[in-house]
Amino acid sequence: MSWGNDQDLESRDEEYKESRADSIRKMAAIYIIMDELSEKSALSKAEAVFNAQDEAKDDETGVGGTLAEAQWPEMPIDEIKRRQIFAVIQKLEKKDR
Repeated sequence: MSWGNDQDLESRDEEYKESRADSIRKMAAIYIIMDELSEKSALSKAEAVFNAQDEAKDDETGVGGTLAEAQWPEMPIDEIKRRQIFAVIQKLEKKDR
């Protein structure tokens, strides 16, 4: 493999990791506000959901993606809760830096 391909692979891997972390933070924030979970519990639950979604991508039957543990939590309609969720996302982003 050439050096350029290694860089490209590393770049894509880094993008995936960043995207994964963003998704987990967003899910966790919803769980913190809507389900009143602790930060640690919400992050664990969000990571489990993300992993289930990731596994469902490889499920040829399509069943994996329909399982409850693979479902993204619903964003509330209530504007106040939405703002609280966005504030928690920002807090979690700052912690990850």
